[in-house]
Amino acid sequence: MRVRPGRNPHRFHLIQHRRFLRGSSLVLLTIGCLLALLSSGSAAEEEIPVLDHSEISSALVVDIEARCSEIQLRSPEAKVRWSVDRSMVSKSANLDFLLASDEFRIDVSEFPGGLELGRFESIAVSGSASRSDQSSKALGPRSATHSAVARDLSPGVYYHVRVLVRTPDGWVASSPIGFLSSVCPADGIDGD
Repeated sequence: MRVRPGRNPHRFHLIQHRRFLRGSSLVLLTIGCLLALLSSGSAAEEEIPVLDHSEISSALVVDIEARCSEIQLRSPEAKVRWSVDRSMVSKSANLDFLLASDEFRIDVSEFPGGLELGRFESIAVSGSASRSDQSSKALGPRSATHSAVARDLSPGVYYHVRVLVRTPDGWVASSPIGFLSSVCPADGIDGD
């Protein structure tokens, strides 16, 4: 390399290096933006809509039992039970889809309005979740009762929960239900 007299050769290399870094940074930034656009586009295509306030949402009957974990000390949890009450809506194909579904989701939020604003955590529940058939006529014309446990809750927090059932049209969401999580003492542990 030929350097003109009076010029610092190290400074020349430093300037060339900075130009290279600017150019490569711009290329990496462009590639990152393109990848982000492509991944968000594919996620939007796969996203299943939540059908809030649909006609058959009222058929979802949800009950929540706040309790302390029997396995992990000082750990509040909630047992969520749900079933489909056929008498709440008129007979429709959508009701049949709701009754036949074996894919569920539970959304839990500690924020007021968090379910509507997307500030929640989801628990996926498979069809193999705890299920008991209700054949007693005293309970009315309900379907099988399903249940799942939401764990790792914060103590003494008012949570908002909804149960979602997947149908061909999207997720059918129950009405939101609120509950206060338990404050669990560590029973049986000595302070020694």
